[in-house]
Amino acid sequence: STNDTSVKPDTFTYVSVMEAYAESRHKEAATISEKLLSNITNLDKSVYAALINAYTKSSSSSFSSSSTNQYNTTVIHRAEQLLADAQYRYQYHNETNMKPNSILYGAVLQAYAKTNSKYGLEKAKALLQQCEDQYKINSTYVKPTTLMYNAVMDALARCGGGLHAAEEAESMLYSMLDQYYNNSTTLYNDDDDNKDDHATIYQNIQSNNDNEDTKPSLRTFHA
Repeated sequence: STNDTSVKPDTFTYVSVMEAYAESRHKEAATISEKLLSNITNLDKSVYAALINAYTKSSSSSFSSSSTNQYNTTVIHRAEQLLADAQYRYQYHNETNMKPNSILYGAVLQAYAKTNSKYGLEKAKALLQQCEDQYKINSTYVKPTTLMYNAVMDALARCGGGLHAAEEAESMLYSMLDQYYNNSTTLYNDDDDNKDDHATIYQNIQSNNDNEDTKPSLRTFHA
């Protein structure tokens, strides 16, 4: 008999199942998602992001609190591997549907954050800095967005860095507000200790130039 193509699962179908397993936080979510990956014929970046989320969100069930190194080795390695593969496919095989976007970068950043460590924080900050530098040079690269900043702020909240980490997260918030209200080209700088600039941001709001890409969300304020 002829296959009924009207009900053939597409990429979105598989991504939806992966995301469902990720949200279940079942310890086998990543394993099941890897098996689903092998059935997808039309890969795109959303598949990789969903797979990374499955690894990250199932990690609390897969690894005990004493196995941080195992998390770092397994989850972080896989997240970086998927990001690198997407970059390679886009750059060298012209697979435009694999061009990394803020969703994929956000998934990797969140994987770093979930290490609950300074190691994860430094990895997250380095990746965000790389994206900022690339975007400054060439706007065809991914633009850092609220999703990405929130993930790094989550890493700051989880790293055990105390007051310094809290102040760094606050500086990032003000940088986001500056970009959002003023279309500032000055991106986040964790060495900026000028608190007077923070007040100035609020005084110079230009609502007609709102930059939605970096508008702080509720999650930003609760990071």
